[in-house]
Amino acid sequence: MCFRCPTCRTKTSVLNGSFFEEVKLDIGDIIFLMWTWVCETRAGCASMMLGLRLATVTKMFRKFREICSWELERNDDFVYGGDGHIVHIDEFVINKPVQISGHKHPEKWIMAIYDATAERAHLIYIPDRDAETLEYNVLKFVVPGSEIWTDSWNGYSGLAHLGGVSPYIHKKNLDSGVKQMDVSPGYIDGLKGSLKQFLRRLVTVSSPGIADYVDQFVWWGVYGKTPAERFRNLVQQISQKSAFQLSKI
Repeated sequence: MCFRCPTCRTKTSVLNGSFFEEVKLDIGDIIFLMWTWVCETRAGCASMMLGLRLATVTKMFRKFREICSWELERNDDFVYGGDGHIVHIDEFVINKPVQISGHKHPEKWIMAIYDATAERAHLIYIPDRDAETLEYNVLKFVVPGSEIWTDSWNGYSGLAHLGGVSPYIHKKNLDSGVKQMDVSPGYIDGLKGSLKQFLRRLVTVSSPGIADYVDQFVWWGVYGKTPAERFRNLVQQISQKSAFQLSKI
């Protein structure tokens, strides 16, 4: 679809300057792909339905996941805890390390942050569970003043003295005598199960882009329980991202 200037008669695509500027597709195909994506359609099925190359559909679905990651990164609502809040942090593996063709697929770790006071949770893909990785994500997602409860994994031992004087109160469930039941591990277990089901439907957990799928899962949990809600929010956030990109020119 093109716009023709009534003065100079020059043609330009309606997608110029938008999130889809580099996409060589009709606007109708783009909208249809957006709808198939919010309906949890696999890329292969969408490719057959529209008669588009699988690589094209895969690229478009990846762009939609980019919107999810962008929204989670920019939105200040995705921080947890605060004064008087108890935040439970745990991590879990979503795959089994296996040998395939002589190559070992490493464990895929997910960090779960659960604000037990506000009953809000967040999941983040992490490359490992070293102290540096865990502390970085705690500082990024947990508000200073929070009371953080973890297990006795050594990666959390530095939380008690971050920067000399830690902005957090750190308690280890086992060491403090606090029962894990008090911080609702069942909620995190439920998220873990739902995430695994979601990934099995859409992708293999050995995918190099698994972090984007985790962001998609979190985004869906916040921005749409139904395909219609997801579609509306996706359109709105694509519009916001396009405006953000134009403002930087």
